[in-house]
Amino acid sequence: MRKLFWALGIAGIPFSFIFAESDLVSLQQALAIAAANNPSYQIARRTIETYENKRILTRAGFMPTISSDISYKRATANSPTGPWVSSQTSSLMSGGKEDWESFNNYSLSLTVNQTIWDFKTYYYYQSNALWRDAATAEAATNANNLYLSVIQNYFAVVAADANARAAESVVAQMERRLETARTQVQNGVRTPVEALRAEAELASARLNLVKAENARRTTRKALATVLGLDPATDIAVDSDATVADPPTEEVGEAVVRALRESPDCRALREKIAAARMNARGARGDFYPQFKATAGVTYTGYEFDAMEYNWYVGASLSWNLFAGLATDTQVRDADNTVAIHEISLRNVEQNIRYEVENAYLALREARERAAPARALYDAAKSALALAEERFAQGVGTTTEITDAQASFNQATATLIQARTDLETAKARVRKALGIGYRDITANGGL
Repeated sequence: MRKLFWALGIAGIPFSFIFAESDLVSLQQALAIAAANNPSYQIARRTIETYENKRILTRAGFMPTISSDISYKRATANSPTGPWVSSQTSSLMSGGKEDWESFNNYSLSLTVNQTIWDFKTYYYYQSNALWRDAATAEAATNANNLYLSVIQNYFAVVAADANARAAESVVAQMERRLETARTQVQNGVRTPVEALRAEAELASARLNLVKAENARRTTRKALATVLGLDPATDIAVDSDATVADPPTEEVGEAVVRALRESPDCRALREKIAAARMNARGARGDFYPQFKATAGVTYTGYEFDAMEYNWYVGASLSWNLFAGLATDTQVRDADNTVAIHEISLRNVEQNIRYEVENAYLALREARERAAPARALYDAAKSALALAEERFAQGVGTTTEITDAQASFNQATATLIQARTDLETAKARVRKALGIGYRDITANGGL
């Protein structure tokens, strides 16, 4: 199924075509769809190719250039008389000839130029290779952020579905309760006021159901958008989906791991190295260029009677003064290095903060799971007892209303606790810089 999703995404076939109402999109399938369709991630991947092309383009500076030229013209052969020719001998010399007679002129040439060494080109070639590696790391950063976004939106749909089902259950309970209250009013067990209260509670439950259904539709549209699909695509998610547990280690060890493996840090380290190469490339204008050239030419007045000449040579060119442009480029390149170094320190601080907070949130989410379940079980039992007492006519409307409110709150708390636990695990994986692997494993880098 995952391969099918991937193939259809690459082919540009809308995923709404393959989603039936009963189909469930697993979490892994959602990540695969995002890898194939999310526009931001696709742009990041294309950027890698852009820098690879720049590297190859720079490398062309060290490849030979071969050019050929074939020309023909018909021209006169008039020439002025040289000042060294006396008037007495001018008539005997070829100089000074003037007439309208013209001749064919043929020329063929083949030229080869080869850069032997250019400091600037060499360092820029190395720089573009590093920029390509930085773009690869930035694509991983994009995938890391996309991973967390998919998890958050996926479990937002899971929670919205659970809340909608809970709201439907409450409406059904309220409908039964209203029928019971009306029957008891007819039998004289309860007052009409209690039946009206039951009717009002049913209306409130239906209002909450409308809100829950709208939240379900909204979260599904948000998930489809993150996956890179048409927001109108109706996606059904797996309510039993779980996120892989992050590595079990001390926070200090986790910070070290994150600083080592985080694509944010890797991207900036590559950018620093690339910027330093750019600075060396800018200084390359202070040094000469060495080039070699060779060629052969054929010229003549008749095409079948041309004479050839060949040549080889070498040149050294040195830009001695460029109006201080080179100095400015060097300062600009050095400043770029400094900016990236400061950015790296800032990112490292943010990663430390993010990792510590993510582990704290994960610990809290795990600790909340058991009390949330206990609260739900207790509220469910209390509501069942209150329903029984109400049906027997011994329980008050206030009693069952309070029990219902407690159960509704406990249900919402349990749903939120489960959602928070799954997203907390994803936050830790994202903070450690390993979440992107679930994206790239499904058709990424």
